[in-house]
Amino acid sequence: MKTINEILENYEEYETFLDDRFGVRLCSFLTVEQAEKIGFAFKDEYKDKHIPKAWTEENVIEQLKEDILFGWEKLAMKEVFPQDLCMK
Repeated sequence: MKTINEILENYEEYETFLDDRFGVRLCSFLTVEQAEKIGFAFKDEYKDKHIPKAWTEENVIEQLKEDILFGWEKLAMKEVFPQDLCMK
């Protein structure tokens, strides 16, 4: 697993097009200063309250699980099925 510093030093390789969901998720593991280095900013009312999650394999996997569950819920709400997502 890459370290936070490896990711920050090479962030342009990891950022994603348009809404950069990777960066948004990554910010939960970064300090305010680290987030600012890659172009993100916390609202003033949250800067003093933000406590970064520990960068551990367990915490990253937990975040990924939450993201997948969120995606499946969205998929189910739209009643879209995987076969409907394929091109014909």
